[in-house]
Amino acid sequence: MNGTRHKVCLLLAAAVALLILLPPPETFAQSGGRDLARAYFESGMDLMRSGRHQQGLADLQIIVESYPQSSYADDALLQIGIHHQENLGDPATALKYYNTVILRYADSETAAEAYLRKGLILLEAGGSRERLAEASAAFDRVVRFYPDSPAVCRSLVYSALALKQMGEPKAALSRLLDLRLIQGECPEAAQADWEAALLLMETGYPLEAMKRLQALRDRHPDSPEASQALEALAMLYRMEIRSRKDASALYIPDPSFSISAPEKWKNLRSLRVLADGRLLVSDRGRNSVYVFNREGRLAESIQIEDADQISISPGGEVLIGGGKQAVALDGGRITFRAPKSLKDHGVDTEVGGWSKGAWRMAGVPAASPRDEDEDEDDEDDDEKDKDDGLKQLEEISRAVITTSGIFLTIDGDRDRVDIFRPPSSPGSAVATFRGGAIQSVPDPVSLEVDRENRIFIISEKEKEVVIFDRNGREIERLGGRKTGTFEEPLDMAVDAAGNLFVLDGKAEQVSVFSRTFEPLFSISLDSSALGVEVKKVVSLSVGPDGSLYLLDAGARVVHRLN
Repeated sequence: MNGTRHKVCLLLAAAVALLILLPPPETFAQSGGRDLARAYFESGMDLMRSGRHQQGLADLQIIVESYPQSSYADDALLQIGIHHQENLGDPATALKYYNTVILRYADSETAAEAYLRKGLILLEAGGSRERLAEASAAFDRVVRFYPDSPAVCRSLVYSALALKQMGEPKAALSRLLDLRLIQGECPEAAQADWEAALLLMETGYPLEAMKRLQALRDRHPDSPEASQALEALAMLYRMEIRSRKDASALYIPDPSFSISAPEKWKNLRSLRVLADGRLLVSDRGRNSVYVFNREGRLAESIQIEDADQISISPGGEVLIGGGKQAVALDGGRITFRAPKSLKDHGVDTEVGGWSKGAWRMAGVPAASPRDEDEDEDDEDDDEKDKDDGLKQLEEISRAVITTSGIFLTIDGDRDRVDIFRPPSSPGSAVATFRGGAIQSVPDPVSLEVDRENRIFIISEKEKEVVIFDRNGREIERLGGRKTGTFEEPLDMAVDAAGNLFVLDGKAEQVSVFSRTFEPLFSISLDSSALGVEVKKVVSLSVGPDGSLYLLDAGARVVHRLN
């Protein structure tokens, strides 16, 4: 009996010891929850990557609702926000998810990415100084609170861009210089050097800008910014060093270069030079765009009905306006539909620039892609106009696209610049775009976008160039009837350093302005001054090496000034 009691006591003691050694029941629950959260996260991300977004979002949402304490909850919230921002084009909803990450999981590395993306949404929205200041503050919090995060480099660069848009170039430059304090490789270093060089030019330190550009080329020779830096160096050398020695010798005709085809050309309209040195010339009379190699020899001829103005966008896209559509160099065709009555769509068209409503399409829904072979007769067009108040543009003389995907077109029928966002299903050869308009620039005849997405528009009626920033704010007007700066502004080009070249047909000269719109000098197009016969220049372009190209429709020839 005593032996049996002793065995029972030993078993009870062992059980108690086992209970003491085992973790509490909630630990099992936490471990199981962590495993389930990880499984849902991996499943959700796999589904998202394979394009099954709804199923993937459902898995991520389970983590947020059922396992908020797991180490995957902050990542799930962030990924849901990214989906709304990048795939659905819904930054407002994305911002709510990023703010939730910041509030609930402030100590996590994910919060640094959430702050960065929040700042990017605010920076992209732009508009008010308060919004830009909030964007800059979000970027600065990444730097202060998460100094070891990979997001620090990008945050410094974008903080500088926000400050630059706020009109604080020196503070922006200070942010970019802070990148030198970061240990290790910074993927955004080349972009930072480029932006710093632009700010040095803007604040009046061109020689320092040249040093920064050369350092960019030395440190990051394979980056896209390196080729831009070489072009900008050539521009700065010409403007800042050679011009001080002899302004009259800045541009002289190149006797070794000649493009002419008087027996073929009929109605020359536009000239542009590609980054690789090829030249494009449009001839509306021949319904053609001619492509020439760097040496001036004809490479090919592209048939485009009503070929009018050629534009090269900051991202390298080439668009040719012509009749009812804009044609890309690769043959893709785009049609545009705009409200017949802008007021019906809530678009503010007051003088002084376009409103945020117009920039954001004023709530007009994006159209669906159209089949390339789909032809609508006039009755169908009229019926559609009655249904939705939209009308297909009949006369597109020029079209450009910004790096953020915004299209701008000169609407020849209504003498205005229209603004369009692409449809929700991009990629089709023919698509329809809807948007707002800029009506504060009467009789627009030329339209350009530079690498900072600044918009330049020539008003034929007011004889001036109107410049808007990337957020649609008017920032400068050059010329105008009162000043008499221009007699007949026809065309313009922006070089790699941001200098603006304006062709004045009646005055027979090209006026050159700095990137801060200070007048630099003028180039006479008088035959006796240039030493070559010049009859009627209608278009100009600046090549990647800084050479100035002139399309002389009167003499049916292209001149190159080196």
